[in-house]
Amino acid sequence: MVKRIKPFAFAFILGAVLYTALEILWRGWSHWSMTVTGGACLAGLYGLKLGMKRKPRLFFCILGGLLITTAEFVAGCIVNMLLGWDVWDYSRVKGNLWGQVCLPYTVLWIMLALPAGYLCDRIQGYFSDNNR
Repeated sequence: MVKRIKPFAFAFILGAVLYTALEILWRGWSHWSMTVTGGACLAGLYGLKLGMKRKPRLFFCILGGLLITTAEFVAGCIVNMLLGWDVWDYSRVKGNLWGQVCLPYTVLWIMLALPAGYLCDRIQGYFSDNNR
């Protein structure tokens, strides 16, 4: 059981660090809620990747982008709408849903799912029974 949790925990921590760094590079700051969301996203992508071993990368990227968009929407509904923290607001971007997600960022998440998928492959290889 612990062997199965380790790669997900590693993916969570790595996703938290990488997403926070990416957000700081992109907009100059981040919020701890996005650190948690980033960790959940990479752990979710890792699980998605495990279930899609023989599927085309494009299929993984599209589903991965939708997974990230969904996580961002849920986080936004909680931190922005419910708690009123105003971490982000996409209401001025065309194709937005309640100001929490928008089509341009969904496209970006789809593109970022490609390197994330390769990262998930590396995590899986590192934690595979052959290496651990």
